[in-house]
Amino acid sequence: MTVKYKRNEGLEVVEIGNELGMLHVDSGNYYIFDEISSEIWSLLENIDTLDQIVSELLKTYDVSVDDCHKDVLKLMNDLIAKKILKEA
Repeated sequence: MTVKYKRNEGLEVVEIGNELGMLHVDSGNYYIFDEISSEIWSLLENIDTLDQIVSELLKTYDVSVDDCHKDVLKLMNDLIAKKILKEA
């Protein structure tokens, strides 16, 4: 079974150059996404699986499939733990 991801509501997001600033309204926590995390966040607007995200990133970045998959999965798990993202 393929896990699908969805952005949580209740987030205020602002662009800061190539990065994103994000306020989780319910918790009051503020996060800064670096350039790659920001790109992944943008991809989540139109795609929702880990494999789709990895496929898009591999078009831009010179990284192995395994490393990309591992790093994106770690980010997804971190975002779920912070209630920024959820499994759909």
